[in-house]
Amino acid sequence: KAVPVAEGRQIIVVAYNEPEVMGMREILASLEREYQRYKILGERTFDQLTDYVVFAGWVFYALASISLIIFRIRMPDAPRGYRVPAYPLLPILFAAVAVALLANTLMTSPRESLTGLAFIASGVPVFLWIRRRDKVAATNPA
Repeated sequence: KAVPVAEGRQIIVVAYNEPEVMGMREILASLEREYQRYKILGERTFDQLTDYVVFAGWVFYALASISLIIFRIRMPDAPRGYRVPAYPLLPILFAAVAVALLANTLMTSPRESLTGLAFIASGVPVFLWIRRRDKVAATNPA
């Protein structure tokens, strides 16, 4: 009896001597193929996930260094808990390198980069909901 077996994008017809009975060798070979397919898929998925997270992390590193410059300009007399060495050169240099790295990643890996940005954007509705909930709780104390 011939049975079609899907193998990736190809369909292979496997012939058996006994009707609807697979030998142990065929079962083990089939399990090994599936294990290898899922193993490769799992590694690739983990690598993609780390690409998304690392890209998103660099977005926030760039934003943090830019916010440092903005806050120091807007509030020059505010008390400082820490003095940044070589200010403003070092934060400007770091922000420029971070933005250049992000731009390069967007050009070389647009799919992973845009997915990382989508992960960040997916948190915006949650942030707005929590902020609205806290405002309501502050105006209506229980």
